[in-house]
Amino acid sequence: MEKIISKIGELDKYKEYLSNNSDISSFNESLKNLKISLEEKRQEGRIFKLGIVGQMKTGKSSFLNEYLFVKSECQQAATPMTAALTLIKYSDENKAEIEFYSKDDWGSIEENNKEYEKEYRKALEEAKEEAEKKGRIFNKERFKFENVDSILKGSYEIYKNFKENGLDKNSLGETKTIKISDKKNILEDLKEYVGSKGKYTPLVKMTTLYINDDRIKDYIIVDTPGTNDPIISRGQKTKEFLGKCDYIVFLSYSSQFLDNNDNAYIKEQLPSEGIRDILILASKFDNQLSQESVFEDADGDIKVAYEEEKRKLTRKLNRWSEDFKKDKNPLDLSKSELEFQSTMLYRIYKNFDKLNGIEKEIFDRLKEDYDNSTFTKELLKELSGMPAVEKKISNILVRKEEIMKNGIKALL
Repeated sequence: MEKIISKIGELDKYKEYLSNNSDISSFNESLKNLKISLEEKRQEGRIFKLGIVGQMKTGKSSFLNEYLFVKSECQQAATPMTAALTLIKYSDENKAEIEFYSKDDWGSIEENNKEYEKEYRKALEEAKEEAEKKGRIFNKERFKFENVDSILKGSYEIYKNFKENGLDKNSLGETKTIKISDKKNILEDLKEYVGSKGKYTPLVKMTTLYINDDRIKDYIIVDTPGTNDPIISRGQKTKEFLGKCDYIVFLSYSSQFLDNNDNAYIKEQLPSEGIRDILILASKFDNQLSQESVFEDADGDIKVAYEEEKRKLTRKLNRWSEDFKKDKNPLDLSKSELEFQSTMLYRIYKNFDKLNGIEKEIFDRLKEDYDNSTFTKELLKELSGMPAVEKKISNILVRKEEIMKNGIKALL
């Protein structure tokens, strides 16, 4: 092991073979992350880190709220709503540390925003000319600018929110500590920093949440932004912390289960960080069950639809596993576990006798689609998948010492 680590230290000399500054910057970042990961994973008595990973809009925050917060005293949505990286740690004192973008980060966001606006004007002019050629009246309000790089678009949205909120650059590079007065509603204390409409949300790069909850005394949760995160600096921060994780819970949207973005991320990113087996959650499974093609084939029986969709998604994972073996990818998906999860169905189960508007709407639609089914609380609990997921995570934590040792070997 020591011999391998010494070899890593010799990699610096190969920088002379790189052709441009971008390559050198990428090389330095990769080498730095590798050293950080190794140092972190070899520390004596270090705490186990559980990473929550997936594309944006796969329901990571909703899942985490149900898994961690709603069961305790935190009855309302507690995890930050921003796309920023979030660490959740145990502490006697409830508080949050908010890290803002650095000046260098913001310089990149401004440059990308300028490039976005330039591309927008060009596309707008081309669309206008095309309409005139065809003798049509051009309607600017109906113009859609879709073929644009996601990094440029993400920077544009952040910069737009920055301007709309009347912010200045004085806070760049700062880290603020916010005391949490009421653990039952964490978001109330943090809404200006992590809320979807928070004044300072556009400036936030990372949040560390310290919670007095005995269940997380033995591990840290790393809640990552989407794997398709358009902000490069935020992505680099995520990659740094991903390298410190010991086990990954990967959420993939059921209706687009294991698509090309998931494939690329799992295949290329996780093995390089020493991750060898993961828990995959087919998230928002209620959306899958609500598809017309699914409930029509089940003749109104939701159990039939549920089992058939599970078989379909399991077969897809098995095909992936075979492809990984053919590519000689070190990540063995045949060892990975798969569960089917719906936060919404779990909420309907818990609030069975006092559903709110959206819960009642979705439940009524399910009962209409599956009119040959008898919906009980226990059935909804089973269909939600949450008890099975909780059991799997508990088993992972029981094996955490073994997982950490294997992770060091795999990373080396």
